Amino acid sequence: ADEPHAVLAGRDVLAAGGSAADAAVAIYFMLAVTYPSAASLGGGGMCLVGDSQTGKVETLDFLGQISSGTSGVRVGVPSNPRGFFALHAKYGKLTWAQVIQPAENAARFGVQMSRASASEFQFAGNNLPKTALSLLFKSSDSGALYLERDTIIQRELASTLAMIRSRGAGTLYNGTYARQFVASANESGAALTYEDMQSLRPIWRSALEVLIDVRSSFYLPMPRTP
Repeated sequence: ADEPHAVLAGRDVLAAGGSAADAAVAIYFMLAVTYPSAASLGGGGMCLVGDSQTGKVETLDFLGQISSGTSGVRVGVPSNPRGFFALHAKYGKLTWAQVIQPAENAARFGVQMSRASASEFQFAGNNLPKTALSLLFKSSDSGALYLERDTIIQRELASTLAMIRSRGAGTLYNGTYARQFVASANESGAALTYEDMQSLRPIWRSALEVLIDVRSSFYLPMPRTP
């Protein structure tokens, strides 16, 4: 991973008997706290998942659909939380709460900004957009970017992670939270609808296999289809 707190979260999950899928989920949610430029609660992705017992390799596609709104800029529907929930549901060994808790604790009680995170934000500097994400990493007193070893407390993010931990990732895509998110996105000029949030689903598919020799194969994610 790009940030050490996330690496440690994944290591701890593996040490507790978790699977590689559990570690991937823990790393992702910790990155959402400590290094959101790489993995925030928005965005999406694609995974290759291999089952060591069956030998099966498959694609988990959660890149996200394109929003369907007619007023504003069409955007990708945020799908990371639902994608990682699907990964854990199929291949996780620990409970969902166990893999979310480290990130929630880091957001609620504070975590020291690592050199990796500080360098990322210092590099962007004044080019950071005036969004909730950039303001989150500025000192409320001076307006300056946080520096390495500064302690960052993110109570609103902690509350969101607590909701994900207790109710599952689906809570972000239905009900009050989803409606508030859509309203905020619309105010920012995004053509996102509540129906877009409700209808988003990760897709499990096969993988492309390229045979190298009689014992080895090279796998690629199945290409996205319209």
